[in-house]
Amino acid sequence: MSNFDVSEYLINNIDKSNKTMVILRNKEYLSLSTCHIDNKKLFVYLDEVHTRGSDLKLSLIAHSIVTLGRNMNKDKLMQAVMRLRDLDFKQLIVI
Repeated sequence: MSNFDVSEYLINNIDKSNKTMVILRNKEYLSLSTCHIDNKKLFVYLDEVHTRGSDLKLSLIAHSIVTLGRNMNKDKLMQAVMRLRDLDFKQLIVI
């Protein structure tokens, strides 16, 4: 599966009610609160609109990928990277 395929899948399958959802490999959708998967094994996708105010409990060894654009300012960047609440421990950001 290419990066394009992944992004197309995410765009076409985002939950319209803005609930935090988990998509399993068998394409089953679950709310995060009913998901049985350990958070260390989850991939989390947040777009800019849903970054501010989100507070997901992420693994202490979580890695983050952050994309930068021409109109990115410091406030938006900090909102994105600080989703990793334990960044001063073992969490990692890749820009």
